[in-house]
Amino acid sequence: MTHSEYTNYFRTLCEKHKDLQHSDQEQHFARIVLSVDELGQSNLDDFLMNENSGLFSPFMILASAENVYEDNQSDNIKKHFAGMFWLLTTSDQEFDKEEEAYENMEKLAEQFLSRMKQDFSVRMNNRFYTLQETTISKVGRIGLYLGVRVGFQFYTTANQALAYDAANWND
Repeated sequence: MTHSEYTNYFRTLCEKHKDLQHSDQEQHFARIVLSVDELGQSNLDDFLMNENSGLFSPFMILASAENVYEDNQSDNIKKHFAGMFWLLTTSDQEFDKEEEAYENMEKLAEQFLSRMKQDFSVRMNNRFYTLQETTISKVGRIGLYLGVRVGFQFYTTANQALAYDAANWND
């Protein structure tokens, strides 16, 4: 899965979900290349603190995926795409309203996970997804927003991509 395929997949899910219906006119999706500076501050914090982000609540922020390779010294090398997204909304600061917002974002996350499970139940271009490596965590208030962070993994075979080709080298 390329980065653009990954981004397009989640953008399309946000377009199709009835509670988001992402469009150019009403944006409920953004992507971010997540990095942390030397003080431990994430650029996600900066993005969310900007009240002019143009996003409508609730919304998804998709982090770029990290590739992790698995080689059991066999002929089946796997490439894992460790991905993450946040589902965030605005909420009153009253405790009960915040708890309700967290519960709503967790339900929304589970709806996205069920769709991912459905989409990848058939080998989607030799790509796989299971719930085994999936996590959902509460995200405390960042500026106006709170919600959940979802971590997950897709995987595919990487045998062809990692096959050595002497023609690529000048030795």
